Amino acid sequence: MRTRSALRLAMGLVLAALVACAAALSGSASRAEAAQAWDFEPGYIVSDAVFYNSGTMDSGAVQAFLNAKTPSCQAGYTCLKDYRQDTSTRPADPMCGQYTGATGESAATIIVKVARACGINPQVLIVLLQKEQSLVTDPAPYDGTRNGRTKYSYRSATGYGCPDGAPCASEYYGFYNQVYLAAWAFKRYANPPGTGPGTPYSSVYSRYTPGRFASVLFNPDTSCGSRAIYIENQATASLYFYTPYQPNAAALNAGYGTGDRCSTYGNRNFFMYFSDWFGSPTGGDARGISAAAYEALGGSGSSYVASGWTVQEYDHGWVYRDPNGATRDVGGAIALRYQALGGHAGVLGFPTARTATIPGGWMQQFEHGVIYSSPSAGTWEVAGAIGDRYAQLGGPTGVLGYPTSAVPYQNGGWSQHFQHGII
Repeated sequence: MRTRSALRLAMGLVLAALVACAAALSGSASRAEAAQAWDFEPGYIVSDAVFYNSGTMDSGAVQAFLNAKTPSCQAGYTCLKDYRQDTSTRPADPMCGQYTGATGESAATIIVKVARACGINPQVLIVLLQKEQSLVTDPAPYDGTRNGRTKYSYRSATGYGCPDGAPCASEYYGFYNQVYLAAWAFKRYANPPGTGPGTPYSSVYSRYTPGRFASVLFNPDTSCGSRAIYIENQATASLYFYTPYQPNAAALNAGYGTGDRCSTYGNRNFFMYFSDWFGSPTGGDARGISAAAYEALGGSGSSYVASGWTVQEYDHGWVYRDPNGATRDVGGAIALRYQALGGHAGVLGFPTARTATIPGGWMQQFEHGVIYSSPSAGTWEVAGAIGDRYAQLGGPTGVLGYPTSAVPYQNGGWSQHFQHGII
């Protein structure tokens, strides 16, 4: 096993050779655990297995959950746990099976029946009601204006049909409508069979296609900027179609609190509420690594603490645990390149995401850049201004393909070669 001192010596030698280009490269839970906003991974907010598991709760379990969240309501108000509504029958379509209406159905029953008709986790719908209107925990929900304050707790319960900067569309009003249409939309965004050109559902949703990079805004105000994200799965894509913004650093630093003028909170709050109420929305894979990953890294490893991170070294890579407890491994060809760049003490910093499989290879994000690995192009880092432009062009699935070189400093600037071009 490579010793810590040998690793540090190798890192130091490489760092000395990289001083000239360092500036260019750096430009750019279990149910019992409280959610940490910094565990949020923008390209993998929730797993498909969790998002589409419609059997996690029955109506009794949902009712008990709602009872616990609002044990008492303010006089004169109807809390979600006590809410009832007549529902209508909706026929099956490519998104959802038939919903059979009934008289005086409870909110819990509506949530579960919609979840099962549309194949969406009822926990997702509960969290959606909370992150849109705080309806799960509100002891005084209402529609309209009271004491100078306007709320639309039930009328626009899930925010469906409520575009930024415009009034909500009245044809979508009502609790049952809102819950059903949100679940329906989550399925529609996946372009299921029976939708697309030539069908009654002709639109094709492609902006946040899984397996590709997408530019995601921080705020409806475009002056706040955006960042390219590799969308790992359909459930995460669906959340962005529904709420097309990502939290900025200020929003993540704030936990459940308020960030700055460019902060948005919808997808952050989805992650936070789901984690606190139901456990990891990714099934745990964002917070730990598998036994197979440990075996691939080799040996039992030696550990130490660096900048608040716990670092465990193995024969073929590292396992990092950040100050909030999130665990990420760095192994294989990416680990070799990471070591050549100085590891966590080098120009890329600590890993901020686990290794993701992408078309034709793999990628892993770090504090100051990304390492891409492909059997056809090799393993190279992309960062700084070059990394920003590369992400805008679609990364390795875009027009340039995978990187094929490092970033040498020459003639007063930097350049990097890719399979189909140069930045």
